[in-house]
Amino acid sequence: MPEEEKNGKDIFLQKALAHHWQLLIGLNIDLIMSQTLSTVHSKGEKVKAIRKALGLTQVEFAKKLETNQNIIPALEKGKRNLGQRVINDILATFAVSKDWWENGTGEMFLSDKHQKLIVVIDPMEISVDELRNIKGVKLVNVSS
Repeated sequence: MPEEEKNGKDIFLQKALAHHWQLLIGLNIDLIMSQTLSTVHSKGEKVKAIRKALGLTQVEFAKKLETNQNIIPALEKGKRNLGQRVINDILATFAVSKDWWENGTGEMFLSDKHQKLIVVIDPMEISVDELRNIKGVKLVNVSS
């Protein structure tokens, strides 16, 4: 085989191999990025982000939620599921934006103009009609 032809095939193989590696590296980077993004946006990561933003320890966070302090590390690590009641408690107790919680958009916390009074109510304790009769109370559905 002439030297020129051999060099041409070598160059072709080098380019093909380089292209192959670029594809593999690109796929790996895409996979790593998608895993990172899904981890960052997990409910447990959001709980931890809220707690850290407030400068609270896990114990302090649990006390404010009136729950067992052992639950918080499990929630943050994704070892325990967040039920809707716990999510509602977090949103209400710490004035967390529902848009931020659900979609990761906007500010983490409600602004002062939106944060008037948020109360989590057990339906067994008070009726909606009783709430409507309290002056200055605005009912907001946070469990949709």
